[in-house]
Amino acid sequence: MVAIAIIIIAIVAVIGVYYLTLPPAPIEIPPKILSHTWYIQNDTVRYFTVVGEVKNNLNTAIESVQINATFYDANNNTIDTTHTYIEKSIVSAILPGQKAPFTIKLVLNSLPTIPARYHLVLSYAKATDKTFAEFVTLNRTSFDNNGYYVISGWIQDVTLGKVVGARVICTYYDQNGNVMGVSSNYLPSWMYSGDKAQFRVSSEPRKLSPASYEILVTAVRYEPPLTERIELLIILIAAFIIIVAYMKHRGW
Repeated sequence: MVAIAIIIIAIVAVIGVYYLTLPPAPIEIPPKILSHTWYIQNDTVRYFTVVGEVKNNLNTAIESVQINATFYDANNNTIDTTHTYIEKSIVSAILPGQKAPFTIKLVLNSLPTIPARYHLVLSYAKATDKTFAEFVTLNRTSFDNNGYYVISGWIQDVTLGKVVGARVICTYYDQNGNVMGVSSNYLPSWMYSGDKAQFRVSSEPRKLSPASYEILVTAVRYEPPLTERIELLIILIAAFIIIVAYMKHRGW
């Protein structure tokens, strides 16, 4: 019995030492809102507009990225709440290490007062395995056009498939690296591998003098080439074989 007890104690000790010597699990840093600011936008409707950006710190892409905003008056009473999905207004997904801007607009016309402050909450979902469109920016230049900051250049699709609904998004930063504003413009409705398209984005209707800016290009949908869609390729080959066999059977 003593021998059995010693063996059990030894096994437990070995297991304990093993787990104690395992390296600690890596700490997963979640996506976060880096910076944000607000301004009053006077259009046909008067808006309290919040602009900011989210960074994906994970090792996987994220989607369904939602920014929930709660607005308060000077007495800390809730005025209104609203939200935006980044992929519906800006990008389809945020890749690992990538930053993506967001814009939230609160209609002021029906509110009793302008918000004194607001609070933002980020939510998201990890994306399943997908292939995303990739682009490179060529010959980029920027200049001031009567107070409006303008950026122009060329975008090239470097993926193998077809890109639908490509869009150029520009995020403007002040000297402290905080978001000042966001603007965007669409590229041709679809682009194929190697295609180039000219773009031009402007801060209009806001006059800005940013210290720096970043360009992000995204797409509504990416359709990989047939060689990357094995299931569809197998179905087409099988259908072709069946059709050929049927034609031979009928003597065609």
